[in-house]
Amino acid sequence: MKNMIIYPGSFDPITLGHFDLIQRAARMTDHLVVAVLQNPNKRSFFTIEERVEMLKKCTKDLPNVTIDCSGGLLVDYINILRLDGVSKQEALVEAGVTRMRPILITAITTNIWRFI
Repeated sequence: MKNMIIYPGSFDPITLGHFDLIQRAARMTDHLVVAVLQNPNKRSFFTIEERVEMLKKCTKDLPNVTIDCSGGLLVDYINILRLDGVSKQEALVEAGVTRMRPILITAITTNIWRFI
């Protein structure tokens, strides 16, 4: 199975900071999934479809980046994730979301309020 990173967020709107992290993560992995998540408790500036389209335009030159979206929580998104015909259990193991092998990498960044 390929090495994969999932970069979740609302991306409302996408900032230069978001794009910088996307570029860096794309260099670190075989496959980067940018997951646009919808938070029903937040009022969005852009629809989820508009955010997905903005991200697709920004990442068109990054061949290992896929843009996807989900209306639920990240854990729900991972539970239904299917890449390259991988079973749910294999996807969870690869993502590091199991009790046997819990892996969590958190990137803390400063807010960069310059928009693309």
